[in-house]
Amino acid sequence: MQRDFGRGTRRVLRQLANTAWERELNAELTTLAASFAEWKSGSLGPHELSDRIHTFHHGAARALYGLYTRVHPPELVARAVGLGILSESEVPPDLREALTGAIQYYRTESSAPR
Repeated sequence: MQRDFGRGTRRVLRQLANTAWERELNAELTTLAASFAEWKSGSLGPHELSDRIHTFHHGAARALYGLYTRVHPPELVARAVGLGILSESEVPPDLREALTGAIQYYRTESSAPR
């Protein structure tokens, strides 16, 4: 997706991309927090918790970092809207219109059978 956005729009795109990153990371951290709760209750051993932390760090956290630091904000925002991470109402109408094709692509991809 190559498009020349103005300075103000690029700032909005960066802010929206950061919001999406935080939401995705929070979702992954919530899962990890459940592992801490299991450990505190005694239903999970310390080694298993350590393994889950390691898996989170080298898996989800690293993947999200790579995605959000390598992909351009317009694509990230379109992906986030298409996947439901950001709502359409959070994206200014003119920007949403400019990203319509990419948003639809991610909606289609997310609903495709794997």
